[in-house]
Amino acid sequence: MIGEISSQLDLTGFGKPPQRGFCKECKAERIFRTVMRYKVLFVIIFGAISQRRFYFACTYCNNGPELDRSTVNIPLSKIPLSFLAKYGLAIVLCVVLLGMLWQGIVSLWK
Repeated sequence: MIGEISSQLDLTGFGKPPQRGFCKECKAERIFRTVMRYKVLFVIIFGAISQRRFYFACTYCNNGPELDRSTVNIPLSKIPLSFLAKYGLAIVLCVVLLGMLWQGIVSLWK
């Protein structure tokens, strides 16, 4: 019923442009690009992004320095994840709260 998914998303075009650099893990000259590592918390099929971190990662080994969030200009709506993964949990909470409010209003009229 409750789970968490971790994944990585290439954000070429949103952060720093790809650059060549020396990778400390590979010990070789590699191309680095901006990636987002994220976790999505799921309750049944409804999700919410619980963690977002941005890295300037090596294309070969995926290691690299973490970027400051202000250097990556990407709104949540532009992240290519499903609608329910991004906003599902918030929608469910709103529906539950509206249902509770409706029950309170109906009980006052009785």
